[in-house]
Amino acid sequence: MSALRDAIEAIRSIILIEERVRQQGEKVEKLAALTVDMDRRLVRVETILDLAVRRGQDRGPLRITHEPGADAPGPGESGAGA
Repeated sequence: MSALRDAIEAIRSIILIEERVRQQGEKVEKLAALTVDMDRRLVRVETILDLAVRRGQDRGPLRITHEPGADAPGPGESGAGA
């Protein structure tokens, strides 16, 4: 009976290992999807920066200006958040 018990225990161990491998595979798939998403976002940021640098070389430095009255509500607006 000891050999049968050892065989059953070995089979249980194999099943547990298979389940853990399956779970790790799912985690790897999720991480791969996140990596692809981050890569896509990084490419977008790099493109924006590249365009800003090119604009700066062509037109001079990029400046952010504040227009007087830009924060004030327009005609017919109450000024309170809608």
